[in-house]
Amino acid sequence: MRHITMHSILLLWALVSSSCVNPISVEEDSGAEAGDVPISFRVSMQGATTRLSSAGFTSGDRMGLYATVGSEGLGGTRYIDNLEMEALDDGQVRLATEVFYPQGGHRVNFWSYYPYRSKALSKGQTGMEISVKSDQQTARKLSDSHFLAGSLANVSESSAAVPLVFNQKLAKIRLSLKPAAGTTPEELLAKGISSVATGFCTTADYDFPTDAVSNPRNKQDILICDDWKVSGDSLTGGCFLIVPQDASNQQIVLEIGGNQQVVAISYTGNFGAGKQVCLQTALDKDSPSYMKGIVTSITDWEEDAPITGSGDVNQQAVHLSTLRFNTSGIYRLYYNGMPVSEICKEYIRNADTELQAIVHYPLTGEVADLEKETVLQILGQEEEAVHGGTLQWNAATGMPTYTPGTRLPISEFQVTANGNLSEESGVTVLVSAYTISDRRGGTERVYPIVKIGTQYWLAADLATTKYRNGTDIPLLAKPNGTAGYLKDDTQMPGHRYYTGEAVCTNLLAPSGCRVASRSDWERLKAYVGAENAGVLKSGDWLAEEGVGMSNLTGLSIQPKGLYTYRATQTGMISPRMFVYYWMVSDTVGVLPTDTTNAVAFSYRENSINTGKRGWDSEHSLFHALSVRCLVAR
Repeated sequence: MRHITMHSILLLWALVSSSCVNPISVEEDSGAEAGDVPISFRVSMQGATTRLSSAGFTSGDRMGLYATVGSEGLGGTRYIDNLEMEALDDGQVRLATEVFYPQGGHRVNFWSYYPYRSKALSKGQTGMEISVKSDQQTARKLSDSHFLAGSLANVSESSAAVPLVFNQKLAKIRLSLKPAAGTTPEELLAKGISSVATGFCTTADYDFPTDAVSNPRNKQDILICDDWKVSGDSLTGGCFLIVPQDASNQQIVLEIGGNQQVVAISYTGNFGAGKQVCLQTALDKDSPSYMKGIVTSITDWEEDAPITGSGDVNQQAVHLSTLRFNTSGIYRLYYNGMPVSEICKEYIRNADTELQAIVHYPLTGEVADLEKETVLQILGQEEEAVHGGTLQWNAATGMPTYTPGTRLPISEFQVTANGNLSEESGVTVLVSAYTISDRRGGTERVYPIVKIGTQYWLAADLATTKYRNGTDIPLLAKPNGTAGYLKDDTQMPGHRYYTGEAVCTNLLAPSGCRVASRSDWERLKAYVGAENAGVLKSGDWLAEEGVGMSNLTGLSIQPKGLYTYRATQTGMISPRMFVYYWMVSDTVGVLPTDTTNAVAFSYRENSINTGKRGWDSEHSLFHALSVRCLVAR
C-alpha cells in the first residue's frame, strides 16, 4: 500500500446476471437468503498516510470483508465470510465473487480490514493478531507493515454505494535530526545514517467490535526506513510503525559515520492507534554519545501539535541489529572512555568448518583476548540452535578450534567493566566502528578494518600521496627505479600505485600499521586456503567459469591492475583482470631480494599467488603496485 491520504475510491459492481448465485463467501447458515440487488461500496481511508504514493490503494493491494445480518455480531453467524477485494490501477477493485443484499429487507453489518489474509477470523472469533515487520528499512517494507480496519452497522438495501472507511490501527514514529554545531545537514547526510528502534513491542491483538488494540508483546529491534532528506537546518525522513503500546524506556540507536548515537525517547504516555510521534533530536557531537531532553510531538497523523519532554538515558544492552558493519568489520565498546571489548564480523575456517559469524572478544590493553571469545551469531543459520559457541585460537598457526553452541542467535547482551560478556547486568558502554584514521598534511582518510584469523587487515588499499611524516610522495610518469607513486584516474579513479623504492622508505603505512610482509600474506593464505581467493575478492572482476568471489572475509581485494615499465610494455595494465601487491621482507622497510616480492590475484584462478616479481633491477623490471596494510600488533 502506498502513500494513503483521505481519499475515496468508488467500487461499483455491474450486475452480470439477472439471477442470484449463492457466493462461496456467504455462509449457508447465515439465516438470510441472498437477493438480487448487488452491494456496491465506496471506500475511503483516514489517518493512513504512508510514504509511497499520494493516492489510495495501489494495484495488487488486497482487503478483506466480513458481514452479518440484523443483530448478529461478528462472533456469530456471518453473511459474508472474508471476501477478498483486490485493488486495480484505475482505483477500483476486483472481487473474488460478487455479493448481494439479503432478501426480506434485512440490514447488514460490515467489518473490513487491510491487508487481506486467507485465514483471518475463525468461526466465533472477533479479533486477530496484528504485527509490524522488524525490517522496515525500505518504503515498501514500511508500507507492508500497515494494518487498517473499519466497520459500518445497520446498512439497508440500496443502490447507493456503502461507505467503508479504513482507519489506521498502528502508530507512526518520525525522526528529525539537527546536526551538532559546526556541521551542516548536508555534511551529516554525507556521513551515512542508519537507525534502529529498540524496546518496542511488534505484536498485539485487534478486536473488531470494540475497535481496540490490546496485549502488546514480542519486543524486537526495528530497522528504520532511513530515507533522510535536508529540511531547513535538520534532516527528516526516518520513519517506522509500531503497534499501540505504552512508552517504556524505548530508544533509537543511530549510526552516523560509524559512531553510535543513542537517543532516549522522552515520553511517558501511550503510542495510540492512528497517532504519530515526532522525535526531534539535537546532536551535540559527532563522537559516540547518549542524548536526552528530546522534543516530541504526539498528534493525529493529519495534525501537528507539538509537546515537549525530557528523558534520561540508561543504555547498557548492545543490540546486534544496530550494528550494520558498513563502516568497518569491527565495532569497539567503550567504558569510561576506554575500549573494553570488540564485536567482529569474521570468516571462520578450519579443516572442519567454514562459516561467517559475529564474535565478541574482551580486550586486554586494546588487544583481543582470543581465549574468551563468544560466537554470538552464525550468519545464515538464524533459525537453528547453533549459536553461542566458542573459538579457541592457536596463536602460533592462527587457526581456530570451533565448538558450536546450542542456542538461538544472541541478539542482545551486556558487558562488564572488564569487557566480559553478560546477559544479566553490565555497564553503560558507547559503541563505535573500529577504523584507522590516517591524517597527513591536512587530508584525512579513514580505513575500515577486518579481522581474518588472528590478523587485523585494513579493508581497503592504501591511497595516500604523502609519506607518514607529511612530505609529498613524488608523482611519477612511469616506474623508473626511484621512490614515488603513479595513478590513472581515468581507468582507476582514486587508486594509487607505489614503487618498491617508496615501500622501502618505511613511511607509507598509517601510524600504528605496517605494509603487509611475506609472512603476513603467507599466514593469510594458510588461513583462508591457498585455492580459496574468492573469500578475499570483491569488485568488477572479469567473469571466468569456476572462479568464485564471495568476499566473506571483507578484505575486498579488487582488480586494480598494475603499472609496469620494461622494454616491451609500459603503462597501467590488466584492470579488471589482476591486482598485484608488494610483499615486503619481514625485515622492516626491505623488499625481498629474490624474485618473489609480490602477491597476485587473477580473474582466471582461485589461487593466492605469493611467487610474483614486482621489482628486479637485475632483469630491468620495474613495477608500481598496490599496497595493503595491517594493524601492527
